[in-house]
Amino acid sequence: MRPSHVKAFLYVVMALQLLFWGCDDPQQAELVWEFVEDGGFKTFSYSSPAVADGRVYVGTSSKKLYCLDALTGEKYWDFQTEEKIDSSPVVSDGLVYFGGMDGRLYCLSAQSGEKVWEFETGKPVWSSPAVSGGSVFVGSQDYYLYCLDAQSGAEIWRFATEAGITAPTPAVADGSVYIAGNDNNIYCVDADTGAETWRFDTGGMVQSSPSVAGGYVYIGSNSKNLFCLDAQTGRQVWMYMCELHLFPTPSIVDGRVYVGAADWKMHCLDAATGLHLWEKKVGDIFKATAAVTDKYLYAGSKDMTLYCLDRLTGSIKMEFATQNWIYSSAAVADGHVYINSDKIYCIKTADGDSGSWPMLKCNEARTGSK
Repeated sequence: MRPSHVKAFLYVVMALQLLFWGCDDPQQAELVWEFVEDGGFKTFSYSSPAVADGRVYVGTSSKKLYCLDALTGEKYWDFQTEEKIDSSPVVSDGLVYFGGMDGRLYCLSAQSGEKVWEFETGKPVWSSPAVSGGSVFVGSQDYYLYCLDAQSGAEIWRFATEAGITAPTPAVADGSVYIAGNDNNIYCVDADTGAETWRFDTGGMVQSSPSVAGGYVYIGSNSKNLFCLDAQTGRQVWMYMCELHLFPTPSIVDGRVYVGAADWKMHCLDAATGLHLWEKKVGDIFKATAAVTDKYLYAGSKDMTLYCLDRLTGSIKMEFATQNWIYSSAAVADGHVYINSDKIYCIKTADGDSGSWPMLKCNEARTGSK
């Protein structure tokens, strides 16, 4: 079958799905609990919640990392930093790792919140860490990608980009680390040595983090393009152009790519070919990465709403309104969705959805998170 015929066939299938399954008729999400203190969070944070062992870990604009009970929202502990926290925490082997806008990477005990070590970079750490093989990888606005010993915080190597690393989080897969920066490039470096393997110029500043799946790297850019690259060589496999730039990290699940953009749309593409499958427009831009489960995807927007979309058709299944922009990704675990906005919210998943997100531990072989 010719590619044009395949595309036409897929559009017919999508139209039939919408005909039989109906258009948007979203239900309102059920709130389980909400958490806020210190007079409320003054502004939004990019820090996405992490859920591990019945606890929720999340950074806030109040300069604190919180540890909350996942079922009740009760606070176990908090940890004070000197500036806002936009980095998303990662939990691994009883330790919590996160960066701060005060220029430090922190390692805490997940149980008690006591500081194990801290590492000071030269500029704010907006990037979220990735943990793999006993090492922690994190980018800083001082232009460097750092590799540290996960237990001690000792520096193993650093790799210099040509501009600061603002939001992107490293992806680690098959002995390589992938990172993007403000210099328009995505880099592939050796995880053991920090030596550069290849780089690819996206044609625009990159605020999206790379995702790695099936031997390919997926990355969005302010050039309005989503790229699929060969993970070993950096060769471009395909490119998809949006109307405006792409902030979120692509989420790759079951051969599909889900990514929001500044055109107010969530896009779904075929991961192998880049073929457009569906799109859904909402009330403002997407900056949050989609959390994808077996049936649904959950993504927040600048219109202060968390959307739950059917991941096969894009129809809106459920909505939840907050009182501030949602720029961080949702976490999904044990029938609950956790959101960081003007408060920390816990809501029930749609239809008792029991899936989880992030799907892979510690950002190894990322399929998408902040």
